[in-house]
Amino acid sequence: MIVDGQFDVPADKGLFPGTFRVEITATRATGKTQQDPVIGQIVAVVEQYLPERYNNNTELTIEVPYTSAVPLEFALNSR
Repeated sequence: MIVDGQFDVPADKGLFPGTFRVEITATRATGKTQQDPVIGQIVAVVEQYLPERYNNNTELTIEVPYTSAVPLEFALNSR
């Protein structure tokens, strides 16, 4: 989970060394509601607002080294 632009991976769920595909998603409320077909209740509609190149069609990868913990950063831009 990302909070205020920061994220972490708990040590007990840590990554092993290698190259990984990264997906970043972010949603926001649209101000609309709809009936959820599974639970039958009215729910808020949210939309994915990051470009697909950061999630469904991601262009992001990260190399996790064999050495100790290193900061992982992803610079996203709107263009």
